[in-house]
Amino acid sequence: MLESTEAVILAGGQGTRLAPVLPQGWPKTLAPILGTPFLGHLLDDLYRRGLRRVTLCLGHGAAHVEEFLAQYPCPTDLSIQVTVEPTPAGTAGALREALARVRSDPFLALNGDTYSDIDLEELMASHLRLGAAVSIALAPVADVSGYGQIEVSADGRITQFGEKGPARGRGLANAGTYAINRAVIAGLSPASRLSWERDVLPSQAALYGFTCCRWFVDIGTPESLRRAAETIAQHAESAR
Repeated sequence: MLESTEAVILAGGQGTRLAPVLPQGWPKTLAPILGTPFLGHLLDDLYRRGLRRVTLCLGHGAAHVEEFLAQYPCPTDLSIQVTVEPTPAGTAGALREALARVRSDPFLALNGDTYSDIDLEELMASHLRLGAAVSIALAPVADVSGYGQIEVSADGRITQFGEKGPARGRGLANAGTYAINRAVIAGLSPASRLSWERDVLPSQAALYGFTCCRWFVDIGTPESLRRAAETIAQHAESAR
């Protein structure tokens, strides 16, 4: 299934909190981990899982990402395309900009600052089986306060999005990976700036969550970047 599924990576984040460890002007997705920009680890992982066509949504620091791609040892059967927002249009606007380059329906979308052991095959299979418009990969976490808790019904439909902070303790968090029907993005207003998580997801009637990973990491802060390096090193060792 994944050979015919395309992935879109949202890779235009500034990474304000990573300023101490990022060269000036670099986007968050290029944060160095084990001597390689984070984006390189993400692309390698998607390729190992069977994806062969990836579109990068760029914004802040786009030129630096393109410099990285010029040196990235891309396999000959992996197609990497790039879209650059002419003006900031939010994360949903970035997906809207990339849609013209995406052929598969549904397609996968990933945050360019998260990494996990999500079973992408199972996520796509669940999405199709349930007739979802959008499916969100969920991860169990020990403390949801840093993510915002997501609640689901018995059939997997998402019933509530929590904001970061108020809820604490164990729960389910958004792992930053989605299966999306093209019609969801095609229906967005072409002139508006939209947040994917705040403006678009809560409005979807056929919105489902699928708990298909045991762990995920993000690189939003220097501390989480350090933890991500440890996790990615362990993952790479177990994948050999």
